[in-house]
Amino acid sequence: MPSRLLFAAITLSVLLSVQFPSLLRAQGTTGAVAGLVSLAGGAPVPGAQVVVTNPETGLSRSRLTDDSGSYLIEFLPAGQYRLEVAFAGFKHFVREGVVVEVNRSNRLDPILEPGDVGESIHVIGEAPLVQTTSGGATGQTINSVDIDNLPLVNRDVYRLLELTPGVDSQSSNSSSATQKDTAVSGSANAGGGTVNYLLDGGSNVIGLRNQGGQTPSPDAIQEFQVSTNGLSAEYGRFAGGVISVVTKSGTNDFHGSLYEFVRNDKLNANRWTPGETAFKEPLRRNVFGGTFGGPIVRSKAFFFFSFDGLRERGVEYVRSATPPTALERMGDFSASPRKPLDPLTGAPFPDARIPAVRFDSVARKILETYLPLPNLPNGRLEGQAPKPTDTDTFQGKITYAPRLNHQLDASLMYSTLANLDPFDGNIPGWVSRKLDSGQLNVSIGDTWTLNDTTVNVLRASYLRSDQRRVNLPELSARDLGSEVEIQGPRTLPRILVNGRFDMSVATAGPFAGGNNYHLRELLSLTRGRHSIKTGGEAQLEKIIDDTTLDNYGRFDFNRTRTGGSGDSLGDFLLGLPIRVKQDSPVTKIDNSWFFAGFIQDDIRIHSRLTLNLGVRYDLQLPYRDPLDRKVTFVEGRRSEIVPGAPPGLLFPGDAGVGRAIVEADKDDVMPRLGLAWDPLGHGKTVARCGAGIFFGTTSATMWNITADNQPFTARQWFNNPGSLSKPYANQPDGKGPFPYFYSKKSPRFLYPTNLSGPSLDFRVPYVYQLNLSLEHQLMSDLRISAAYVGSLGHHWYLDEQLNRPVWNPSATSSNRDLRRPVLPGVFGDITLLNSVLNTNYHALQITTEKRFSHDFQFKGYYTWSKSIDDADSQGGGRSTVQDPWHIRADRGRSSSDRRHVFSLAAVWLLHYGKRLPRPVRSLVQDWRLSAIAKAGGGRGFTVSNGEDRNYDGWIERANLIGNPRLDPNRPRGEVVRQWFDTDAFALTSQGTGEYGNSGRNIIDGPGFKKVDLSLFRDFAAGEKVRLQVRFEANNFFNLVNLQNPETAMNDRTNFGRILTAAPMREVQLGLRLTF
Repeated sequence: MPSRLLFAAITLSVLLSVQFPSLLRAQGTTGAVAGLVSLAGGAPVPGAQVVVTNPETGLSRSRLTDDSGSYLIEFLPAGQYRLEVAFAGFKHFVREGVVVEVNRSNRLDPILEPGDVGESIHVIGEAPLVQTTSGGATGQTINSVDIDNLPLVNRDVYRLLELTPGVDSQSSNSSSATQKDTAVSGSANAGGGTVNYLLDGGSNVIGLRNQGGQTPSPDAIQEFQVSTNGLSAEYGRFAGGVISVVTKSGTNDFHGSLYEFVRNDKLNANRWTPGETAFKEPLRRNVFGGTFGGPIVRSKAFFFFSFDGLRERGVEYVRSATPPTALERMGDFSASPRKPLDPLTGAPFPDARIPAVRFDSVARKILETYLPLPNLPNGRLEGQAPKPTDTDTFQGKITYAPRLNHQLDASLMYSTLANLDPFDGNIPGWVSRKLDSGQLNVSIGDTWTLNDTTVNVLRASYLRSDQRRVNLPELSARDLGSEVEIQGPRTLPRILVNGRFDMSVATAGPFAGGNNYHLRELLSLTRGRHSIKTGGEAQLEKIIDDTTLDNYGRFDFNRTRTGGSGDSLGDFLLGLPIRVKQDSPVTKIDNSWFFAGFIQDDIRIHSRLTLNLGVRYDLQLPYRDPLDRKVTFVEGRRSEIVPGAPPGLLFPGDAGVGRAIVEADKDDVMPRLGLAWDPLGHGKTVARCGAGIFFGTTSATMWNITADNQPFTARQWFNNPGSLSKPYANQPDGKGPFPYFYSKKSPRFLYPTNLSGPSLDFRVPYVYQLNLSLEHQLMSDLRISAAYVGSLGHHWYLDEQLNRPVWNPSATSSNRDLRRPVLPGVFGDITLLNSVLNTNYHALQITTEKRFSHDFQFKGYYTWSKSIDDADSQGGGRSTVQDPWHIRADRGRSSSDRRHVFSLAAVWLLHYGKRLPRPVRSLVQDWRLSAIAKAGGGRGFTVSNGEDRNYDGWIERANLIGNPRLDPNRPRGEVVRQWFDTDAFALTSQGTGEYGNSGRNIIDGPGFKKVDLSLFRDFAAGEKVRLQVRFEANNFFNLVNLQNPETAMNDRTNFGRILTAAPMREVQLGLRLTF
């Protein structure tokens, strides 16, 4: 990017901040109170003094009403406030218990009565249920009361995301239990991330994969807000939604807590197994910690501190492998469904028995040392291994108000994780991975009220994340007798025996993480009916990924190997892989800048009509490597920077190729529109609509993959390998290419060369968000709303395969590289990241909420939705398609699509037994019962061959030849044995090179239903000390929620069967001492 463009971006941000003041709520850390002061007859009262005060901290803000009687007091930290109105000749108005929530403007309309100002009108109550001035945005706020009252087994506040309509799924990344993926309103992911995570206003997005970072203890969280559609111009960069977490602050009184929560297998129900003896998995889990906060200087400076620790000793469990039987271990396949052929003759082995002398020596070592016998019916293996996890999270926050119009805040969180993943595939005891990670968040804010209508907010934040991954034991295939060459740390290889077992290995490396620096400058100005808003931000992401890749080697065994035994296990015993893959380690370094500016005008057109207009501009600079290890491919061109490179390979500095390969999109302009209309004028009904354009972003792993390939790193497939013992036997010199090192002056190429990089046509994706809703307050404590929510995504990412082998009648597994359409023998896989996919999501969302009254409260929703994408953009990785020449064939239901979802969260104060004797009443009264009930339809799944039958190196979908749907309401035993009609599918033909005609995610898996429950009570242990006794349970009624069936047709034993279910009842006991 030229220096003048960088200067222009910074200048734009600053000018926007100065010239167009903002009403921003400090990027998700504060809220506001607004309204109209009037007389009983409706006449407005201009010039009235409105004061809001937080009784716990002494924070006070005041405003005079304008000529229309309106007032707006913003940038209020979340909490409870007292609102007062004073005007000469009228009674003093006081309203207690005003709740301010993050990113929400509560409307309160005081009505003054004639009288002496020394007289007071006292009103106690929360803000109205229906807010008639905010339009466009949809979402949910989870406050500290919800966090304290609702069941939270495992103490993960992200679990409460399920209370928000449109949040389709959430999961933890396999590489770290502290990082979260969330799908919102059908948002695509495709490796780039679509949700913006915030912690105390600072970024909490781990830039390596754009996942959500760790959060503090639930006891330290004031509230968090989930915004799912129609956001204002304040928000950008991520096209899906925003999850903003705000921590607690200290008050004028010292407060604190100590707690411990315990889980173990004795409290849990037996794990569900399909027709087998049930048992409990060993578990010891303790969560402990505390909080403490109070004044440093009363009504001026406060502190808050929390610590949360986890010590868990559990197990990892798996049951999907089909290891060799006792007979097969001796080479005897007489009782096996498939009889192996002798590769030397092409005829069956006599008596279906592979002679022991023909066993590969490495295969024999693995068989004798690492492969256990089956221990379940149908020849399957159930395995488990210890999985210890330790985490410690420290959090602190200081707020300081040197003057009434000036407030400073600083928060810090530091979290560490140490765990052991005992296995990555389905054979325990092969390779485990030790993971240590850390996360540091720092956020500093300055809120300065210049006058009644002008507020300036400056916030700077820093986020550091790091992971250290070590594979154990420190052995390699050479220690088993193989001649494989290992570059870097030693690890046992991955052995994949298709349809039988997977001895997988996770990627290791000494460091993966980075640093994020974020600066925001905001200014707010209110003039009459206009609240003009603006802001500017700059963000720098610096990422390092020091990884071994697959340096250990990967050996794939498949019955489709040409010249093999016709059986994957037979090929393994003979040591005949269909292909071998091996990499060299690499340290990837990538940096990226992001700039943005926005303008927002909230116009009060009428007391019953508010219009929200905004526009945002984002400038995302693509990730750059300081060593310029970037590459792309354009057929027909030759590099001038690296003349010795294969034709078509282009590098930074070649004509039209920048340092990041592509230039930044400079037209990411995003208009936003919102409307709120009170049609009846009584403040109980509001119609809203919202629309806007949201541009997406890229993650470091999307851009740094270029350094994973040649000439920077060797990541080589050997499609005509030797044997397990001698993998390089068929190479020209009988040797492997390792060690492999990159030299910028004289780059080295291995043939056929595999490459991956962004296309020159790449552009940032964008999404149209739409919503239309009607909300009505039925009673003083009950509201209901119905909304249409839509999301239309364009130009999402796809890994385009430009050099997939083309089938012909002489196709074999060993001549793939000779059937490439682009320079066969010179290039292997050519993968270009391009922006060609579309997505759409449409939903009816019905929500309801009852505030606490008559000892009861609840909030719930129902969604009826459909989500479609052109390729799997939500499966957790990069999007690919079955047939690169027919992308449209992959269009289907999204991975997170559930047509129907229902959720209800309720809290009930058991305030009964008044007529019971006092000793009994003191024990049975005042317990709180809370529950989260949720039910939904199943996710779709795809049926595949389970093997490569057209010899292009990819697994195809199966052919659909009938109706696969069976009645899901059959007896459970039948459902488990056959969820769908397996006869409705057929393997694709090996003689035609066809791709399967069945669609993606065309069959629904089992639905789900569960009730999480909590029962607790506070016992007085002193004047200001309370002891809370707590019982919590996931899936309290122990309902069986079956998971999707096995879908690979080559797995003759398990195809169509359901082998697993979601966890059964899990119980947590807790004690919390508060003071």
